[in-house]
Amino acid sequence: MKKIASKGMEYVLILLFILLPLSKVSSQTWKNPMIMDKEWAQYGMGDPYIFKYRGTFYLYVSTKNREIGAKCWSSKDLVDWQYEGNVTKDSTMLGAYAPEVMYWNGKFYMYSSPRGRGHYVYKANSPTGPFVRVTENFGKRIDGSVFIDDDGQWYFYHASDEGIQAAEMSSPLTFEDSKKTGAWMNKTWTEGSSVIKRNGIYHMIYTGNHINSRGYRIDYASSQSSPISDFKPHQDQNPIILATENDAFKGLGHGTWFIGPDLDSYYITYHNHVSRRGPVRQYNFDRITWNGDKARVLGPTTFSQEAPKLPSAYDYFDRENIGEDWKFPNGGIWSVVDQNYLLQDLREGKHNPLRMAVFSATTDKNYTAEFNFKELDPTSNSKLGTIINYRDKRNFGIIAVNNTSKQLEINFLTEGKWDTPELVNIQPDLDFTQWQTMRVEKFGSDYKVFIHDLLIYQFSRDLPNGKIGYFTNGCRGAFGFIAFSNHVQGSAIFDVYKPIPGTLDAIHYNSGGEG
Repeated sequence: MKKIASKGMEYVLILLFILLPLSKVSSQTWKNPMIMDKEWAQYGMGDPYIFKYRGTFYLYVSTKNREIGAKCWSSKDLVDWQYEGNVTKDSTMLGAYAPEVMYWNGKFYMYSSPRGRGHYVYKANSPTGPFVRVTENFGKRIDGSVFIDDDGQWYFYHASDEGIQAAEMSSPLTFEDSKKTGAWMNKTWTEGSSVIKRNGIYHMIYTGNHINSRGYRIDYASSQSSPISDFKPHQDQNPIILATENDAFKGLGHGTWFIGPDLDSYYITYHNHVSRRGPVRQYNFDRITWNGDKARVLGPTTFSQEAPKLPSAYDYFDRENIGEDWKFPNGGIWSVVDQNYLLQDLREGKHNPLRMAVFSATTDKNYTAEFNFKELDPTSNSKLGTIINYRDKRNFGIIAVNNTSKQLEINFLTEGKWDTPELVNIQPDLDFTQWQTMRVEKFGSDYKVFIHDLLIYQFSRDLPNGKIGYFTNGCRGAFGFIAFSNHVQGSAIFDVYKPIPGTLDAIHYNSGGEG
């Protein structure tokens, strides 16, 4: 387990930031543009896309025109990156544009448009490949991007002369006809889209103007009702990323949204143009703030900034032994496997007790937590999942999944007595014998439960602080990266140093500055 500095230490760091240049306070900073090991020579890092799997971020970029494949890097903190190699050698990946990866039920799907001549889908068992082509060319213009809605419906977005277009997908490999979304820059060619859903609203970023134009930039639009229509550009804010004056940092575009290591902060990737030849581009990312449902980019920046914050407590199980940060109140057979995950290896009848693993760190009253797990040897009666608000063996909550019934079960033990469970139907094609990610957000007495980024259920319960953990019931289970951050609903941005000159919203006061 690792923790960030205590509040007292944070106050010391604040003083240091005041007295010293940022670059001399900590080696853990980042500065745009970022230079990566093994970039494409004389081509760089165009169309950057970041994808998270089991606590690790993976970065993919476009491929040099006469080269085959897709390069990938990995990082746990967004600052230190490791080159993972060329993740596909498929001959169709010649000059592959804007590769993006989605995970579903143990498989990774890459979507790319080699040299802009239609799209293909490639599949792998790992985010680092090897990715193998699994479709023929299904057409559609460049810059394909995928979004999955809360109901499990998939959507595919791509560039066009009439703005960003979207198509429903009946599976990760099949695509319907495309329709206009309403996200259209200057009534001309628009590309580089990325969609997220936050608090029930769909938000899209997209890029326009010619790729070699200084005015190449990113705008954003939102839809209150649909992931594929009625997107309204935010004219009062657009462009949200633009830089034209610096010859070495101009032509900014092709962004993707993602949530950072602290589980609460949003970021945006984009590239800048160094040269028209190729073109040669570099990788950048900056923070996003939220004022209600309005997004603002704290950037673009070209100076050193404090590194993205890590979770308040986390564990990758990247060691041989369990260590002292885990307790097992109800026994079981627990071990760390392959320096990769925690295993509970005891399977009993349907009346066996919960086999619990409790993490030693205690959350604040408000928090965001992430869990990664899969069920081994399931039966119709078995279940496994997460523990929340654990105080002792007689007081805690569970969020369980049953792979047979495809139900989510939420229940709380209070002074040794179980409440009536809440049962929620979830997407029937989710397979919990494969790695799945659960996120829990707690704000006051309100809880939100997500599987991947799909909002599954909301409920209310007034409970004190507690610990988090994992459990099995009637099955063996594998448990991966676990973390919590004492931030939720964008509160992590409050105490981040904001770039100046820039535009700040008054709502983003430092903690303690309320009123």
